Amino acid sequence: MGADKRRIGLATLRLWSGAFLFLFATTHLLNHALGLVSLDAMEAGRAVFVAFWRSPVELVLLAALLLHPAVAIVRLFQRRTLRLPPLDWLQVGLGLLIPYYLTIHVLGTGVLHQVQGLDDSYAYLLNLIWPGGMQRQTELMLVVWGHGCIGMYHRLKLEPWFRGAAPLLLTLAVLLPTLAFFGMLNGARELAARAASDPAWIAALAAAENWPEPAERAWIYVLESRLLLLFYGTIALLFLLRLARQAIVARTGPVAIEFPGNLLVRVPRGTSVLEAAELARLPHASVCGGRGRCSTCRVRVGRGSDHLPPPSAQEERVLRRIQARPDVRLACQLRPTHALQVTPLVAAGHAAEEVSRPMFPRHGVERELVVLFADLRGFTMLAEHRLPYDVVFLLNRWFALSGQTIEQAGGRVDKFIGDGVMALFGLDHGPEEGARSALKAAQAMAAGLSQLSHEMRGELGQATLRMGVGIHAGSAIVGQLGWGHAAGLTAIGDVVNVASRLETACKELSAEAVISAEVFRLAGLEPPSAPVPLELRGRRRSLPVVAVPRLAELRQTDLASA
Repeated sequence: MGADKRRIGLATLRLWSGAFLFLFATTHLLNHALGLVSLDAMEAGRAVFVAFWRSPVELVLLAALLLHPAVAIVRLFQRRTLRLPPLDWLQVGLGLLIPYYLTIHVLGTGVLHQVQGLDDSYAYLLNLIWPGGMQRQTELMLVVWGHGCIGMYHRLKLEPWFRGAAPLLLTLAVLLPTLAFFGMLNGARELAARAASDPAWIAALAAAENWPEPAERAWIYVLESRLLLLFYGTIALLFLLRLARQAIVARTGPVAIEFPGNLLVRVPRGTSVLEAAELARLPHASVCGGRGRCSTCRVRVGRGSDHLPPPSAQEERVLRRIQARPDVRLACQLRPTHALQVTPLVAAGHAAEEVSRPMFPRHGVERELVVLFADLRGFTMLAEHRLPYDVVFLLNRWFALSGQTIEQAGGRVDKFIGDGVMALFGLDHGPEEGARSALKAAQAMAAGLSQLSHEMRGELGQATLRMGVGIHAGSAIVGQLGWGHAAGLTAIGDVVNVASRLETACKELSAEAVISAEVFRLAGLEPPSAPVPLELRGRRRSLPVVAVPRLAELRQTDLASA
């Protein structure tokens, strides 16, 4: 457990220090971009920039600047395999290049500012890099920005909103360094033009800001060489230590990890299950790249599970979030010390869809829930004399209405069947809350369908959109069923069959909804009328139900405050 806590602590340090440095880089590039306005605008922006970053925040920045590469190198050293996805290798490569470019920049501005009292203004920097140093400065900007953007992508891609925001974020990621480059270019040209027209002005500025002569700053190039030698020498030493560790671990005997298909992978002790899959070149889902932030690398453990260490605090949080069973672990966090059998639970090609979805195993779990069926009435007659395009348009409006209403009420759309919809309620918060949510959803769907019918009166003519709803509560088996793209969460059981038949019974009872008395009991609500027994095909006993002529009548209950 101690090693797990250290690993989690390092991951947290790396994440937050990287985010802090990315904020610094973002504000720095925004300041560069002001050069598109003028050199004076750059200096005005720099005054705000310096006021923030050279306050006590500078100590945090310095700590992040030292911690982030150190933690990244340690994390890389801890890995038992260096087989990484191409994007991760690009991030590592850019990260290793940053000291090469950045060291002289830090020494030539921040350190000289502290040691020699230099006012490291934009005029000083642009005078140094124009024109011969512009290429190196641009490379530094792209290396730092590229490394940071990949890191932010790895973090943000786990958020549910990221897919919709990705095009905008990509646009900003490309636009900001572009504006910064042209801002520096414009500022440098303006400075050169001023100096050419008034040599005395640039000399007076250099004196006022204490610009050092070349001989006065020669020592920083010597210090740069020594610091880079120390940094890259340390990396070379760690690489040699990795080789030594592999040799030592190999003598302790490998651990056999069995994957599906009787595929046995032997790896050194301390290797995670995910790393074992990477070593064997087995496809294995891992959206967060093995950082323990998502659940897509989850596996079911079989033989040998009694020898496993308990989950770390971070792994426990992720497993609890997806409602995992005790035999489910995260492959990136699980480092077996004895032979172990594992079965990946997420297909590598569909990992992004499973980042934060609660987990229901393929063999299913028994849950108490509420099932709602809703179906358009008379849709066959509506579609008979309409073009297929018009029918599809109408159905999509109905599906959008019902789907959004169900989700807003806290339910989950199970499937669309023809012109009908099946929804599950109470998966997350129990059948009592599910019953109240299902009743609210049914009432909102009725109100929405009435509005939709009014909006489409030109297309519908004399017809009116009507629906029938059946709602029942009970026990069901909930699990992932299907194959490939067709796999999805669904419920199977008597409660599903009954809810479907209650929806069908709306016709014979001339009701907009037929709801079992059990639903009202769970919701803690008084039904609008007394329950009546209803005989259902395939059931020996009648079921007490409430026939609701119009769902608006549910307002007579205390549904609004439920």
